This record gives sequence, structure tokens and C-alpha cells, in this order.
Amino acid sequence: MAKPAKTATTTTRHALVVAGMHRSGTSAMARLLSLSGATLPERVMAPADDNPAGFWEPWEMVALNDRILASLESSWDDVFALGAAARAATVKSTYLGEARALVRANYGAADLLVIKDPRTSVLVPFWHEVLTDKGVKPVFVIMVRNPLAVAQSLAKRNGYSVQKSVLLWTSYMLAVERDTRGLDRVFISYDAMLEDWRSALSSVETALGQALPRVAADAAADIDGFLNHAHRHHEASAGDLTARADIWPGARVAFEWFEAAAKGKAPPEVALDTVAGEIVALESALGAVCADLRRERVDLEAEAVAAVGLRDELGRASAALARLHGEADAARQAAEMAQLTARDQVSAAETLAKAVEAQLLAALRRAELAEEHGTYSEQRAIVAEERAGAAEERVAQTEQRAVAAEGRAEVAERLAHQQKVEAAAAAEASAAEAAILRQRVAAEQARAAIVQRSRDQAERELVDLTERLVALEDHAGQLEIIRAAQATDIHDLRHAVWAMQTSTSWRLTAPLRQLIERVRRR
Repeated sequence: MAKPAKTATTTTRHALVVAGMHRSGTSAMARLLSLSGATLPERVMAPADDNPAGFWEPWEMVALNDRILASLESSWDDVFALGAAARAATVKSTYLGEARALVRANYGAADLLVIKDPRTSVLVPFWHEVLTDKGVKPVFVIMVRNPLAVAQSLAKRNGYSVQKSVLLWTSYMLAVERDTRGLDRVFISYDAMLEDWRSALSSVETALGQALPRVAADAAADIDGFLNHAHRHHEASAGDLTARADIWPGARVAFEWFEAAAKGKAPPEVALDTVAGEIVALESALGAVCADLRRERVDLEAEAVAAVGLRDELGRASAALARLHGEADAARQAAEMAQLTARDQVSAAETLAKAVEAQLLAALRRAELAEEHGTYSEQRAIVAEERAGAAEERVAQTEQRAVAAEGRAEVAERLAHQQKVEAAAAAEASAAEAAILRQRVAAEQARAAIVQRSRDQAERELVDLTERLVALEDHAGQLEIIRAAQATDIHDLRHAVWAMQTSTSWRLTAPLRQLIERVRRR
């Protein structure tokens, strides 16, 4: 952004308010002024495909103007926006504080501001009050462009008909001219600016009452690099406008007036007042129908957004369902593996228990044999004592062998007991481990069941979302049929109004209508 412009000749703060219809060169003029030393807002809208050179307007201002118009049941493309400024006076207290804050946040203490949003054209009194309350004197730079060229641009960007765009251009231009009467202003031809930007800036300086800070040789290269014939994407001449029989005559009258004003002339404003009266009459006849169509369009757009949201939700639900399917499969596989592992471990534990039991039985058998062997040796010792009572030495030896046998039997018995205790402990541990494994298998099976229930629920929700989406698409199709029918009705009404206004009786009674209008004003 350009740094705040400071001038040595005045301490009065000024705002160059660039106004006029959309697609009329307001963006190019705002950038031209900033390259000449005026201050752009801090937070500008990003360039877009339809305006790659930049919009140069604060996005907060655009959003605020849209909200103000919406509160009046209007919008930026309301062909009857001519009356928006008067209606905005009833709601201005709601928005003045926010408007002052965005001016302060975007421009700080700059002496020379560039403020641009075409919507300002239909809200001039509101923004005039905002700026003057901040001690800033507005100078309105009003861009003039052939309405046919504007219509061609809007047809490409928005798909609007020529008739709608021309009527919209007329409402914007009549509103900004009416509400800047008596204020500092200048009308600039977009085509003339592209041909000779120095003359255009000279006209701005005259309205401003002082020189722009950077209109010098060092700015010329920057301006020439930005402003070129590439900005003129659509062209139309005054003759093209006159040759179109399907164009409302009031638009031709208005364009002739603004062309003259852009050349420095001061044509009488009564011609514009007459055209404004015709627009008011059209609004009386067609305003309610257009309002209904606008509401239906808003509803359709909201339903389209809702349908997109449902598609996104459906996509998320599908992804969640696929994820649940994957988790369920993984949980099922884990449960099956855990069950197989548990079975293997239980089988191993049972095999181990059987082996320990066999070892225990063998140990017991050895102990029994050892005990039997000890008893037999003792009996032999007694017999030997009876048969060789006189051989004391042999008896003593026999007794010693009996004692040794008893010791071996006792040791064998203790060993068998120890092995039995260890086998019992091992069997108990194996049984406990098998119980834990069975619990784990049961838990995995329960978790798999929960995942399966979640997957079933997600599938039911997916079916429900799909049915809702189909219903919305059916409803949108019905609304589109209704919209097409109403568009046909409006076309017929417009043709009827045009036929009335181009009729001989309408032209003959024009003086009478003007007389009635003057009587009403008195």
C-alpha cells in the first residue's frame, strides 16, 4: 500500500471517493489515484479472475455495504436500488460505529484517502456522514462508461441480460448524481481516462482544490505500466446504444447527460429527474415481482449451499463409514488372531500340565519303590541277625545298609513332594494365564461387536443423507422451473411497459406527466 500522503499546503483531510456503476473503471481509477500519491486501504480485496489488476477496495467496506443493503431487502444488483439511500437512513445508527472503525483501521491518520466500492453509489448519504464525522472531506470521483460495455462485462462475469444490466447502470448513476449534488465531485469518462490519464487526474485535482502528491515524471512510468488498453475488455459507442431498440430509452437519456458532464459541461438535471421518475413508476409496477424473484434466488442459493454442505457431509460420512469398515475388519482379524493365540497357549499349558503330572507320577512311583526296597532290606537284616546272631560284625554292616536305605527313601520322598508342589503351581499358573487369554478374547469380540454397531449406524445415516440430498435436488429443480416461469412473466411485463412508453399516447401525454410531477413537488 502507498504510505499516507502528506501535503504542505493544507491540513484538511480529504477522501477521494471513487463511485459509479460496477465494471465502469472504478478499480482502475482507484489504483491511478494511489500511484499519484493517495493512500489505499490497509486491507484490500484480493485480485480475482474477473479483475486480475486488483479491486483496491477494503473488503470490510464491501461486506458492510452488502449487509446494509440486505437489511433493506436489497442487494448490489438490485435494479431499483435508486431508493436505497433514503431507506438506509432508517438503519444507519446500527452501522455508523462499524463504518467509522473500518475507516480508522484502514487509513489511520492519512491526509488523502482513496475510498472505492461501487455500492457507495447507492449509499452516498451514509458514507458522507461517516467521513465528515471523522473530519474527512469527501470528493466524489464518478466514473462514466457506456452502459452497453458495462452490460457486456456483467454478462461475461454474472450472466446478466443486457436489459437488466442497463437498468442497473441507470439506477446506480442516477443515485450517485442525485446524492452528490452540492458536494465536491467530478465525472470522469473511463474511455477518456485510458486515452489520456493526465487530463483525468487534472480534473480530479480541480475538484480536490489541490495538486495530487505524486503527479510527476517519477509517477508516469508506474501509471503507464498499470493503465493500458488491456483494461478495456469490452467496448461500445453511443451509436451502438442508440441503435438498440430493446434498450430502455431512459438509459440513453442518462448516458447522454453523463457523457456531457464528463466533458466538463453542466447539463440541466431535470432530464435525470424525469428518468428517475420513470424508474420509480417501473418499481411501482414491477418492484414486488422483482423482490419475490430476489428472495427466491436467495433461497435457491441458500439451498445450493446447503446441498453442497450435504454433499460434503455425505463424503465425510462415507469416509467415516469406510474407516469404520476398516476398523471393524482389523478388530475382527485381531480377535481371530487373539483367539487362535489363546487356543495355542491353552493347548500348550494343558500339554505342560500333563507333562508335569506324568513327572509327578513317575516321582511318586520311584518313591514307592524306594520305600519297598527299604522294607525288604530291613527284613533281611533281621533274618540275618537271627541266623547269625553270633556274627556281630555282619549284623552291624547289615544295619548300616538298612539305615542308608532309609535315608535314600526319605530323600526320594522329599524330592517327589517338591516336584508335586511345583507341578501343582505350574498347573495353577497355566490355568490363570488361560483365563486371562479367554478374557482378552471376549473383550476383542465385544469391541468388534461395538464397531459393527457403529458401522450399521453410519450406513443408516448415509442412506438418510442420500435421501435428503435427492429431495433437495428435486426441490431445487422445481424452484428453477418456477423461476423460469416468473422470468418469462417479467419479460412480458417489461415488454408491456416498453410498449406503453414508446407508444404515441405516452409521448403525447409526456408534458402532462411532467406538469403533474411539478405539482406534486410543490
